[in-house]
Amino acid sequence: MVNAVVLAGELDERLRNSYQAPSKGLLPLAGRPCLQYVMEALRATPEIARIALAGPAAVIDHPAGEMSDVKLTAESTIVEKLTAAAEAFGEDRKLMMVACDIPLVTPNSLGDVVRRCPADCAFFHPLVSRAAARRDFPEHRWVFIKLRESVVVTTNVILLDPGLLTSRPDLARMMEELRRHPTRMALQWGLGFLLKFKLGLLSLDYCERFFSDFLGAPCRGMICDHTDLAMDLDRPEDAPMLERALNARGR
Repeated sequence: MVNAVVLAGELDERLRNSYQAPSKGLLPLAGRPCLQYVMEALRATPEIARIALAGPAAVIDHPAGEMSDVKLTAESTIVEKLTAAAEAFGEDRKLMMVACDIPLVTPNSLGDVVRRCPADCAFFHPLVSRAAARRDFPEHRWVFIKLRESVVVTTNVILLDPGLLTSRPDLARMMEELRRHPTRMALQWGLGFLLKFKLGLLSLDYCERFFSDFLGAPCRGMICDHTDLAMDLDRPEDAPMLERALNARGR
């Protein structure tokens, strides 16, 4: 089993002009806040032991936050939220980082990530294939990464050894920067890595070996069809797509 931390942040500029809310987690979708769907999925996942909720006070005090075991009032960076969760839980179990804006997430997908993570792995990241992403949400503006074996999109779930957060404090900053500026981050890993990244010559095996050496701990990835882990609420036009999917699931 693993512990989980749900990260709830403020609205960015893409959503601030369309919604009035202190966090994406509190944006309403099909009559319920986004956070509630995420918390219910985590609670229904047998592989999840305890859940922390990290975010601004408005999120922590919301009724949906009552499903968490630990409340961490943190309005700052991903780094500080992850570190606070690691300190609250200790290092006995792996820590699953989950974004608050993936309302389609299911216990099946979350459990599959936990089950497929090797026991000795310190950093495990699921990726979704382009075929699955376009099949399930063809109108969504996906940002794809080309690997040798597949074209993929990153997800909003990462499983890691909390000890990495203390031994490598740059890790969380790297994850945050990687999501926002992948090219800039790739350049920091050397010109050779950047060229492979740009030309689509990176393989999953190469990335696993590269990051294992870089972090000094085993890193793995998996390519899957769990689009619920990747489909998030980043832009106003994402909300209707998510609501249609939630309503269809309800029916």
